[in-house]
Amino acid sequence: MNVVLVWIGGMIGAIARYSVQTYLKRILPESTIPLSILIINLAGSFGLGVCISAGNELNLSWQLFSMTGFLGAFTTFSTFSSESLFLLGKQQYMKAFLYITSSIIGCIFVFFIGNIVAMSLL
Repeated sequence: MNVVLVWIGGMIGAIARYSVQTYLKRILPESTIPLSILIINLAGSFGLGVCISAGNELNLSWQLFSMTGFLGAFTTFSTFSSESLFLLGKQQYMKAFLYITSSIIGCIFVFFIGNIVAMSLL
């Protein structure tokens, strides 16, 4: 049953990532960095921060579905890596630096905020 929960959560998370990325690419202005992936990773990190803080309140099934399945498929570290290497390969070092640092620092920051939000609500 646990594998099914991860599978369903992952399927929904992957579809959500594709949908959100497609939507964001349509509405966001042209940018020097991949904003849609950055926003998805920030949102996913926030969600993971909330879920981990609420971990004791969530049963194992919900943790597997939401954290391992949905958020695991929704966030895109592999895409972050390929986008970073793409920018570096084009010798766009400043854009790569901006994208890498804002992704890493931003995701850690919103994870922390998600943690605080969840603890204040519990």
